[in-house]
Amino acid sequence: MRKEEKILISNNIKNYLKPYYESIGFSSDNKLCQFYNNNIVVSLLISGDYFKFVTIDPKFSIVFDEILENINTIIIDGYPLYNNGIFGLGKNLYFILNDVKNNLTFSEGFEDVITETYRINNDNDVQDACVNHLIYMKNLGECFISKFKSTESLYEFYVSLLNKRIEISKNINFSLGDNFIFYDNKLALTTLMAGIMIKADDFDEIVSKMFSHLDGNDYILNDARRLLEKYYV
Repeated sequence: MRKEEKILISNNIKNYLKPYYESIGFSSDNKLCQFYNNNIVVSLLISGDYFKFVTIDPKFSIVFDEILENINTIIIDGYPLYNNGIFGLGKNLYFILNDVKNNLTFSEGFEDVITETYRINNDNDVQDACVNHLIYMKNLGECFISKFKSTESLYEFYVSLLNKRIEISKNINFSLGDNFIFYDNKLALTTLMAGIMIKADDFDEIVSKMFSHLDGNDYILNDARRLLEKYYV
């Protein structure tokens, strides 16, 4: 697909979705097909330079600046973190959030739009992709966004992900897929830093759980130890 066509599709997607995102407190990027508030960036970037069609892979990037700044002071062996986690908008997020605690109700046809990517052959497909994205956001995305209103809510949500992953891993037959949570260094270090900053009552218990669950994963735990040594005093 030609560059001019991709730019047109990207601009049309942004223009279609802009009123919705503004209504929930997001601003739009001047150049990229992205929307953002204080702590979240929603990206709908186009890929597929060598095909007759393009795909859009919507993602949430979590960005808490103070937490990132603190974490990056202790990272020695790797690259600095630029976000506190990236989540694709698809079935995995549905698995993470669809539980009793969130009390979600889904509109008719919602399950038909749970997809990781939108395929667009030409500009005529833009409206269908945007309509599906809005259905997804109103049913599930807004619930996800609510998890990042504060450092306290971030900590609570990331702890729930750790607990959920621990429960899943107890099943010896579990497999990587939609019903799995990748608890990487971003999520682990963010959980610790957020817990320290808010002086979480359950912090010692969560540290113990995390170190036990990630035992042997020195890539994460070495940074975690440095973070605790510097900030948990």
